[in-house]
This record gives sequence, structure tokens and C-alpha cells, in this order.
Amino acid sequence: MSIVKRIIHRLYYRYANLAVKKTKAQLPPSMAEKKNVFIYFDYEREFGGHATTIDDGFILEILNKLKEFKIKATWFTVGQVFEKYPDSIRSIVGSGHEVASHSYGHIAPRKMNNNELDRDFQLFCQSSNHLDDIKGFHSPQGRWSLSLIRFLCNNGYTYDMANTNRYLGTPIFVEYGGCSIVRLNSLTDDWRIYTQKLSENETFSFLLQKYEQIEKGQLFGIGFHPWILFEERHIYNGFLRFIQFITTSEGVQIRRADGYIEEILSLKK
Repeated sequence: MSIVKRIIHRLYYRYANLAVKKTKAQLPPSMAEKKNVFIYFDYEREFGGHATTIDDGFILEILNKLKEFKIKATWFTVGQVFEKYPDSIRSIVGSGHEVASHSYGHIAPRKMNNNELDRDFQLFCQSSNHLDDIKGFHSPQGRWSLSLIRFLCNNGYTYDMANTNRYLGTPIFVEYGGCSIVRLNSLTDDWRIYTQKLSENETFSFLLQKYEQIEKGQLFGIGFHPWILFEERHIYNGFLRFIQFITTSEGVQIRRADGYIEEILSLKK
């Protein structure tokens, strides 16, 4: 990103964060005394713009490992994956995981005008066979937009995931133009691990260090890209060690993102 684009990017989000109304969400008792985590996957395969040879067999391998660790995760899925790899989607849903949106074409809403954004939502709805239980959205590259909030509300979504800086670890209600959604935070994902070429031990240490920053009563997502885990097996092994560690730790609950959202919304009624 050029210096000019970086400045425009920062100015936009400075304005956008001032334009939206943010209110801390009330947490249910089940969350107040625990570290609350949801494991998520940005499921984009080659549509994320990276060459990869990942196959459905590896998705099944991940699903089997999650079953072994008794984890239900959230899969933010690109619409084109529904069209090209429907068997993998059926496996994810059949294993009890949440399927959410990562847009149709893996284009950040920040980069689309309203007509393009509307088209992206329509195509995603068609590709996902109008599944009525898709309630979550994760913007590619984390680049949400003000228009996105309205589109999410109008299309029946209840939450998105984007870093909120001031409210790190705290779910918030984000309101703009008469629309309101719940916003969740991502603590980290595997992108830095991939770009910094960390070893298995370094991957585990990186994830553990991030996890140890979570305090009781906070809610964070920790994310992974299946194509990275497939191409870099040392990262995959570090991921497995980390998952095993947190599932055997005390004072932590690991649930699907929509499970937390349902409880948060029930307290608002």
C-alpha cells in the first residue's frame, strides 16, 4: 500500500469510527468469569488470491482434529467456495460448525461502491443456497465500511468481526444509519506467522503469547487460513499444539461465534 493510500485508509477509519455509535454489550454470567474464545477459519482457498493446492481431504482432516478436541468453530467462507467445493461445506455443516460469510468474491467492502456491495451480497446468498442460519460476516483484510453495516442489517446478519481498538476484548453494538449489529474482535490470526516464516515452536509460542493476553470476561476470536495450514505443515503442527493446550486449560470456554452472539442479544431484549 502506497503512503497516499495508507493515509486515506487511516483517515477513512478515523471518520468511520467517529460516525458510528458504539455501546458496550452486556455479558451473560457464563462469560463474565471466563476467557471466552472462538476459533475461526477464513475459508477462501484459491479465491483469496494465493496459489494453493489445498484439497477437500485436508478440510476433513481439520474437522476430524476439531472433533477430537471437541471444538465447534466458525468458518468465514467465500461464496465462490460454496460453488466450487460444496462437499466441503456439507462436511463443515454436518460436523456442527458455524458457516458465516467472508464475502462472495473476497473483495473488501471498503473497496466496493454500494451497487457492487449489493451485488456481492446477492451472489453470496445465491451461492450459499439461501442458508437462513448465516448470521456472521468477516470483511476480507478486515476492511469494513459504513455502508456494510446497513447491508448486514438488511440481509439478516447480526454480527461482524473487526478490530475496535478502544473496545478490545469487549463485544460492542455498532449503530449507523438506524442499523445495529454486534461487533466482535479478532485477537490474532496466522498471517504474521506465515509472512514471518515462524517454525512450529515459534508458531505455538506466538499463539500462546497472544492467548495469555486474554483476561476473564473478554471475548476474542483466534483465526486460521486452511490454505496456510495445508501449505505450511509446521504451522499446522503448531496450531494443533495450541488447540490442544487451550482445550485442556482451566477457566476458558471455546464456542462458535454465533453462540456468544445469541446470548448477548438475548440480554438486550
